[in-house]
Amino acid sequence: MTSRPPPPLAVANDPESVGVVVLSRQQEAMEAINRLLRRAGLAAHCLHVADGSNLESTVEAHRPELVVIAAEDRLLPVEAIAALRARQAPAPSVLLLLSECTDAASETALTAGAQDIVSLHNPKRLVLVIQRELVGQRNARALARAAASSADYRRALDSLRAGSTDAIAEVAEGIVIAANAAWLTLIGYSELGSIDGLPVMDCFEPVSHPALKGALSACQHGNWPGEPLRLRARHADGSARPIDVVLTLGAAADGESVLTLRVPASRGEDLEDLHAQLEHAIRTDPTTKLLHRAHLLDSLVTHCEQPIAGGVRYLATLQIDHPEQVADRVGPLAAEGLVALLADDVRCHLLPTDLAGRFTGSSLVMVVERGTRADVEHWANQIVTAVRARHYNVAGREVHITVTLGLAKIIGADADGAMVRSMEAMRLARTDGGDRSIIRDPAPTGTDADDRTWVQRIKSALMENRFRLQQQPIASLRSGNVESFDLLIRLQDDDGNEILPSEFLAAAQRNDLLRSLDRWVLGACLSLAAERSDPGFFVRISADSIGDATLLPWLKTQIATAAINPSRIVVQVPEADIELQPEAAERLREGLRGLGLRFAIEHYGYGVDPKQLAARLQPEFLKIDGKLMQGIANHPALQSAVRALLVTAKASGAATIAERVEDANTMAVLFTLGVDLIQGRFVQRSEAVTLG
Repeated sequence: MTSRPPPPLAVANDPESVGVVVLSRQQEAMEAINRLLRRAGLAAHCLHVADGSNLESTVEAHRPELVVIAAEDRLLPVEAIAALRARQAPAPSVLLLLSECTDAASETALTAGAQDIVSLHNPKRLVLVIQRELVGQRNARALARAAASSADYRRALDSLRAGSTDAIAEVAEGIVIAANAAWLTLIGYSELGSIDGLPVMDCFEPVSHPALKGALSACQHGNWPGEPLRLRARHADGSARPIDVVLTLGAAADGESVLTLRVPASRGEDLEDLHAQLEHAIRTDPTTKLLHRAHLLDSLVTHCEQPIAGGVRYLATLQIDHPEQVADRVGPLAAEGLVALLADDVRCHLLPTDLAGRFTGSSLVMVVERGTRADVEHWANQIVTAVRARHYNVAGREVHITVTLGLAKIIGADADGAMVRSMEAMRLARTDGGDRSIIRDPAPTGTDADDRTWVQRIKSALMENRFRLQQQPIASLRSGNVESFDLLIRLQDDDGNEILPSEFLAAAQRNDLLRSLDRWVLGACLSLAAERSDPGFFVRISADSIGDATLLPWLKTQIATAAINPSRIVVQVPEADIELQPEAAERLREGLRGLGLRFAIEHYGYGVDPKQLAARLQPEFLKIDGKLMQGIANHPALQSAVRALLVTAKASGAATIAERVEDANTMAVLFTLGVDLIQGRFVQRSEAVTLG
């Protein structure tokens, strides 16, 4: 056991009392010091020692914080002070008591190891010196106790780490300083000495470095939410495997911060865990670690029956191009290993909410939910591009393959229809040579009849106040605090079911109803701002309202009625709509500024000249298009594109918001790049707003 520092001399076990030993011929010196300290509000407990030979045993027995030596009594040689303090742990402060304090006496005392000189003729200084020494003593003792506790904690942690089946490594300043046997096995080393001092980045594939760097930095600053990172570990033999890494921040014995990387092992400690593992094994294809075909189809139906909270849901069928030729080249057994490697790569592009399984020997089926159709298209193209660029090592041979993806939007719970359309799209793309992705959406129904129905439903909902708001938090990437809310519109049907805007906005646009919906949302936003004290609300308007000359006068009246600070409202307009009406957008921007409202450009970054647009409109916020977030953790080109947009934002004085952030890896990369705010399902799904 480590010896802990004993508590100071105390009266009635009072930890705030001051323990003082006074070495002098006369007891009056001790009594005078005791009176001075008590008058100063210090609970002094003084012991008198009249013989220098008894001083050390008294100090060792009572462990005082202060020792006062009447130097002129010559009961202890000055030269013995340093030795006295050296033999005590912790060492007390030693003061020399003199009739007169001089510079020469002070120099002698300090040289001998005393902390200062004091005199009863200057009681105010005596008390101040003792108070100063007490602060130092108590800080030193608290530090010693913390160091002892830290050492005990470290020993317990080392023991836990050594015996854990989780793979655990500790990192300080980017260097691996400790690891357990499971971590060594994970990356293919036999002993800690092989990786001690190794940069932690060397344990992972380069594609994972941006996300890991961002997560390490965020964790170091206390801003990491604790979500697992999906990374690719690098084995000593050159192979790679996807793993989930949990990061936590701790402290080493020397006070330096240490980051712990932990890869959880599969558990089997109780019957419930064993049942869960057995069920997982039954449902999982052993090659791809994705769902078996039968369980995939069952899960597909169940998944599609759950209503989507927002965005779009697509079914994707992925097929290896020319699988027979690949099997002939490498052999059937090696071809199975190739499918396993392909599944590992695809898994890196999936979110925790996505569904994926093996459909045939060389094909996978996935259900993905993203913000927009463009996000899905971007996601599919990334997979195709990544596989095309990869050279797979199978059975000692380097193999190059391509894949084709067919995608179809899932309408309601119609999984069968989506499956048929996705396979048709996949076959069409393979007929054209493969190595690509195609989206096949359902054919539009009769728009005239549908529009008449939607127009009636929209107008009825406006008259009956059956539109609702949803709010999605916009959070600071540095502090994690929610800074504002993005407001979204929903239509409530006669049965109380929510209808997403993707179902009714197109009909509203074709029938000149968007301006009415915009005003409903703006009015509801102002009412919400009057009821709540949140710092900001983002509300979007359509292209139809950009050039509406009556909008600004109407807004002015509504703001005055609501009696709110207008700067809390941020009006956001898509970049594409601004480019179609640049002069009208500029007039709108100036009018909003005149009313005190703030302005944001959303879906920013894919226009003809984003830099010129930001400089011209000088928005308070630039919301970076969510398409750029899809797979950004694994794509340097996307990271470079966002980095360039951040430079533009800084030049125009705009804060940046990353749209549709869906996973921890994306957040980690954005932290590294320097994005200000984020929104998306990783922060929080949208939730209903209740208006009084």
